[in-house]
Amino acid sequence: LPPIPLRPAPPHHFHSPHRLPTGPYAVNGVPIKRVNQAYVIATSQKVDLKGVKVPAIDDAYFAREAEEKAEDDEGVFSAAKAGGSGPSEQRKTDQAALDKAMMGSIKKTEMLEAYLQAKFSLKNGDKPHEMVF
Repeated sequence: LPPIPLRPAPPHHFHSPHRLPTGPYAVNGVPIKRVNQAYVIATSQKVDLKGVKVPAIDDAYFAREAEEKAEDDEGVFSAAKAGGSGPSEQRKTDQAALDKAMMGSIKKTEMLEAYLQAKFSLKNGDKPHEMVF
């Protein structure tokens, strides 16, 4: 089964057809990431983000660093690359700053934190364009 998506709060959008949903990560585990707007379902719930300073995030923020090509076949299987890549320190600090600012406005609305933590999924026959959230 695919993972059940959570309801993220959208603080920002790009010039490209992407949206920037985020949890806050402490509430529902959704990190700052780019998502194509075709995969986003709008809700009527509003989160007041006045006074929230969104870090300078654009498409270049999510660009991956170019990997160096291995000169020999042994370099492909080296132990140095086996660790994988995680979020950078810049992303971690941006996530923490954005979460802290958003939690202030989320706490002001009754039941909003529980709403953001709730699981959401569509089943066969569900028509998202007819649903009201």
